[in-house]
Amino acid sequence: MGPMEETGTRDAPSPAEFAASAAARAVARAAGREFASFRCGCALPEALRGATPAAQETFRKEVAARMREILAAAWPAARWDALVPDVVAEALPAGGVRVVFVPLYVAGRYRKLVRGLAQTVFLCRRCRGRSARVAACAACGGTGRLVAEAVEDFVVPPVVAAARGRRGAFHGSGREDVDVRMLGRGRPFVVSVEDAWRRTIDAAALADEVRAASSGRVEVEDLRVVRRSDMARLTTDHGVKTYRAVLVPAAEAPFPEDASTRVAALAGAAIRQRTPQRVADRRADAVRTRSVLGVVVEQAAPRRMVVVLRTEPGTYVKELVSGDDGRTEPSAAACIGVPASCAELDVLDVEDAAFTS
Repeated sequence: MGPMEETGTRDAPSPAEFAASAAARAVARAAGREFASFRCGCALPEALRGATPAAQETFRKEVAARMREILAAAWPAARWDALVPDVVAEALPAGGVRVVFVPLYVAGRYRKLVRGLAQTVFLCRRCRGRSARVAACAACGGTGRLVAEAVEDFVVPPVVAAARGRRGAFHGSGREDVDVRMLGRGRPFVVSVEDAWRRTIDAAALADEVRAASSGRVEVEDLRVVRRSDMARLTTDHGVKTYRAVLVPAAEAPFPEDASTRVAALAGAAIRQRTPQRVADRRADAVRTRSVLGVVVEQAAPRRMVVVLRTEPGTYVKELVSGDDGRTEPSAAACIGVPASCAELDVLDVEDAAFTS
């Protein structure tokens, strides 16, 4: 019995042949695509299953090295990246190749300049937007949605089209209510695009498309391509927020003359908030402690007060105003001594979490 038979590699292809075949298929599969980095690897052919671990590892290394050499020559504009490549090519046991095109992540900030827009699509809770049930659904009037339009309706399609991708998903850094505007610098978001053929974007052109598609109701800025790790940070690490709230009396009694001074006393306060009644059907019942970092009263009248509030992430500002039947303590209404509600609310700023102390 010869040495090749002893190691179980008698019928195994040579590393050079195996690599060349896989690399050629990878080049064909990626033809016409734009990407800036790649990584390659090797799954063992069946003939090497019985080989020694050392022989298997040697084969893998030789195949990967040869594939890297061939692909680097075929893709001169792409660099080798072992950690976060745009393309991953793996030689398969039967001689084929698996080519994975990593999703494209486009980050930015959006402004929602009108009320009545959701951030993402809210499907009807009854029909769930399923085509077989939508037409007969009385709950949504046949639209399949709870809210007719969403920010993602105007942002995702242009990004997917620019990337020539298959589909996209919208990921926001938190969300504002449908009746709340998102102003200032806007809220951070990321659109992930699957099977993208292009991986560079024209930020100015995309911003124009979003503005036109939404008839000026949604704007985006600071558009850029980011990595998956950046997406996780941008959408989960929430920063301090600044709001402008319009307070009105909830009953006949007007605000007292010193109402602005009383509301300003909330600055620096620790707020205990039980899950608000309006979201109790979809959020776990819990008590959360948040801080009010700043309060500025811009306007004060007996029946209307405009207050700018800077709060920790996760603060329910409408309930901070009303008290939510005692579920939020203290509240603006409790400080004033008159029942109050939040008639209008705008988000003025969402700070980057990295700068939140």
